Amino acid sequence: TGNYGIYADTQYGLLIKDIGVTGAYVGIKFINVDSSTLMSDSVGASGADGISLREASDSNLISNCNASFNAGFGIYLTASSRNTISGNTLNSNTAGGGMNIATNSDSNLIIGNHANSNTQYGIYLSANSNANIVTRNTASSNSQYGIYLYSGITSAVVTQNVVSGNTLYGIYIVSSDLNDFQLNTIASNTSYQIYIDGTASADTFQKNVITPSSTNPDSGVFQGSITTNKYLTFTRNWWDTADETQIRKKFAYLGGSTGDSILFSPYRLGTIDTSIGGDTTAPLAPVSVTLDTSASSQIKVSWTIPTVNEETNGGSVGYSGAKI
Repeated sequence: TGNYGIYADTQYGLLIKDIGVTGAYVGIKFINVDSSTLMSDSVGASGADGISLREASDSNLISNCNASFNAGFGIYLTASSRNTISGNTLNSNTAGGGMNIATNSDSNLIIGNHANSNTQYGIYLSANSNANIVTRNTASSNSQYGIYLYSGITSAVVTQNVVSGNTLYGIYIVSSDLNDFQLNTIASNTSYQIYIDGTASADTFQKNVITPSSTNPDSGVFQGSITTNKYLTFTRNWWDTADETQIRKKFAYLGGSTGDSILFSPYRLGTIDTSIGGDTTAPLAPVSVTLDTSASSQIKVSWTIPTVNEETNGGSVGYSGAKI
């Protein structure tokens, strides 16, 4: 214990590329290292974490590394901000998970990583780490949760991730508020797709594809927050059905109540294109609908075309008509 494959303290502008580290206690450890790059490195069989950035290691790039089969987390950040973690493979880590962004690690970009088949979590944000962007990652087949926000996480943007096949919950939120979840595919997680816990009270889920597991078809959302008189926004999502009665069955509440603290309407009537630049949002329903029955043997239906760019996501916008 206490041995590192590569160790740097109070450095700037390092480049560590195409290096393999196996069997160290921590594969690569930075303390107060800034503006440095880890690229295409391989770190495995570590006794703790594969790659660890600590104590104000800021503005670094970790790209296209493989940090798998470690005893802790594949990548672990604590008190380190404005880093970019891109395109890494973080699979089959045992005591921790794929990635932990911990203890006041703010404004990091986590993009295009694969965090799968870990013993605990895929991607974990913890302990007041705020304003992180988690996008285009895969967090699947982990033994507990795909994406986990724990204790004081705020202003996270979680978008265009695939979170599927995790044994407990797809997304687990504990005592964290004002986080935004959009355009994610959250599917076939065994227990619940989304689980809200602790004092979480003001998170928003919009334009996601949420598909319960076949073994638990009502496992959409568990609202377990103990905060009262707060409403969670779950509008414009696709729930694998357009039947409102069936959608309501996908929500469970603390104590078994049938509460109304989840605002899920309006909901999508068809699946959502979550790809980059996808035209994801349907227009509003037609307005000012009128019927003219003055002519014999015919009914004339008229309406005003609704606003078609109500919400845009960078894709094409157009109105192709309305079903009667």
